[in-house]
This record gives sequence, structure tokens and C-alpha cells, in this order.
Amino acid sequence: LLKRGYKVAKTVAWMCANYSKQPQPFTLPADVTIYQAKTQADIETFTSIYRTGYPDASAAKEAEAFIASFKYSQSLIDVRYLIVTYHGEPVGIVLYRGLGQHASQGTGMLKKELRGSEIFPAIVYYSNAIGLQQGVKYLFNQALADTNLERRYVDFGLERQFTRTCYVLGEAAA
Repeated sequence: LLKRGYKVAKTVAWMCANYSKQPQPFTLPADVTIYQAKTQADIETFTSIYRTGYPDASAAKEAEAFIASFKYSQSLIDVRYLIVTYHGEPVGIVLYRGLGQHASQGTGMLKKELRGSEIFPAIVYYSNAIGLQQGVKYLFNQALADTNLERRYVDFGLERQFTRTCYVLGEAAA
């Protein structure tokens, strides 16, 4: 289940990154659901996925601090989540936001994710910070390297387009 969810989450991430290149509408497997996190309960679900995904307590504690930086240091308006479920179970997260004071921390978390095993849901970190673009592009492509999907770059500079992607995916799941 988790291996399947991992691949599903990466597929969704690829779809988001290639929104302007793909025909409409998106087609998802019938057993996959995507919804946009909007409420506190959604955020708690997001936190839970982080907590259960990491293999050791120290990493889980680090993940909790990472979540707290979003919940208390940043407005939720600046953070967007898509939660991916498979047979009703949360299996993945697609996350993006503009990076500010937590830029280096967030990039470090993504690097840790990509070094981990397949039990952890895929995460895409979208950055509009110019200095981080090349690094995030590289990490994104590494995340897709073991799938049969064509490797693509995240199209930076299309923040409005990307926001629309999240809206479309959320509506499709409703």
C-alpha cells in the first residue's frame, strides 16, 4: 500500500509540475483521491503522515518541528498542501510554498526525504526563491528518477499557474 502510495504521490507531483503542458482534465486512478488541505484537521492529518513516515524517533521529532514552523511562524495562506489518499488511506503529500525564513530548513527536509526509503510519501517543494531554483529542480528530478515518467523540470515562475493546478486537483477530488 505504501509503495503504491509513494508512486501515486510522485505521479501527482509530476502532473502539478507539468500543468501547462498537459491536456485537461487530469485523469486519476479510481482508487486515488486528492484533496486540498484547508482546515486544522487537514493540517493534523499532514502532521500524522510525517510522524508515521519517518523510521526513527529523532527524525520524527525533526519533522514535528518542521510542521510547527508552518503552523505558527507562517500564515496558512502562504502554504498549500494536497493530500493524496489510496483506498481512503493518506499515502502522500504534495506541498508547495514560497520560501522565506525557513528556506534552508525546508530544503534540508526534502533532501532527507529523497535519501529515505519508499515507505515515506513523496513531497514536492515548490520555491519561488531565485537562489534555490536550481537545487529544487535537481531534487525534484531525483524524486522522479525511479519511475517510468518522463523526467521534467518544475516550471518556476508560474506560481499563478501552479496555484490553479492545486485548485483544479482539489475540485476534481470533490
